[in-house]
Amino acid sequence: MTQPRTLGLVARFPFGYFFNTVLFGVQAVARQHQLNVLVIQGTAESVAATQIARDQVDAWLVMSNGGDANALLRQGKPTITIGMRTAPLHCSAVLPDNSGGIEAAMQHLAAHGHEQIAFVGWTELGDIQERYEGYQAALAQRGQALDLKRVVFASDTSMEAGKRAVQTLIERGMPCTAIVAATDLNALGIMQALQQAGYSVPGDVAVIGFDDVPLAQSVKPSLSTIRQSFEQLGIAAAQQALAELAAPAKPQIIFTPVQFLPRQSCGCQISAHIELAEGDSADEQEW
Repeated sequence: MTQPRTLGLVARFPFGYFFNTVLFGVQAVARQHQLNVLVIQGTAESVAATQIARDQVDAWLVMSNGGDANALLRQGKPTITIGMRTAPLHCSAVLPDNSGGIEAAMQHLAAHGHEQIAFVGWTELGDIQERYEGYQAALAQRGQALDLKRVVFASDTSMEAGKRAVQTLIERGMPCTAIVAATDLNALGIMQALQQAGYSVPGDVAVIGFDDVPLAQSVKPSLSTIRQSFEQLGIAAAQQALAELAAPAKPQIIFTPVQFLPRQSCGCQISAHIELAEGDSADEQEW
C-alpha cells in the first residue's frame, strides 16, 4: 500500500485567524487528495535542520516571515511560500494581489474627490511592502509625486500602531483627507484615534483598510476594505505543491484575487455591492 504523501506547513506563529484560515484551505486540498498535513512551528531555516524535514515531509508550505525559505528547497523538495516571496525567486510563491487591491482603493478615493491620500503600513512585511508599492503606483498613474509627509511607516499591523500613526499625522498638520491602511487592524485603530481627536470619518478623513477581518463591517462607520481570501491562499499553495510533486517546474508567482468592498468609512453607504458572508452580521458596533 502506498504511503500517503505529507505536506509540511511551517509557521512561526501557528495560531490565530490568518493561520487557521490558511490551514483550512490546505486541509481542503489534502482531504481531496488523501494527503497528510504536518504543522511545524519555526522558520524555514530552523525546520530544515530537523530529521522530520529530511524524512517525513514531501513538500513544504512556508508561512514564516524572516529566514530563508530556500533552506527547505535545497533539500530537493517542492517549497511554496504563502504571503511572501523569496528574493531572488528560487521557489514558488502564493500571494494576494496586494498592489492591485491598493490601486483599486486609491482609484475609488479619487472618484470621491480625494487628492491628498496618506498611506500607513508596516513595510517590513513583504505583503505590506507590495501594498506600499501599489500606493506609489497609483500616485504615479495620477501624475502625483510621493509626499513622505503622507506616509507613516507603522511599527506593526495592530490597532495600536494605527492609533500612533494618527498622532504622527496630526503632528504633521494632518496633510491628508483620506488614509489607506495596509491592514484592517491598522485602519480600525486609525478610525478610533481620528474620532477621539475630533475628526469625523469619513466627513473629515476617509479610511480604507485591507483584509476584511470580521470586525470590519460591524464598527461604526463600517470599514471600507480590500477582501482577500486566506483560505484561497492555502488552497492555491497546496495545489501548487501537488503540481510540483507531479512535475517539477520553474518557480512561479501565483496571485489570488482580491475584492474592494466600499462601505461607510470611504464615504459610501452599504449597498448591494457588499457581499456578506453567510452568518455575518451588519449590526454596527460603537467604539
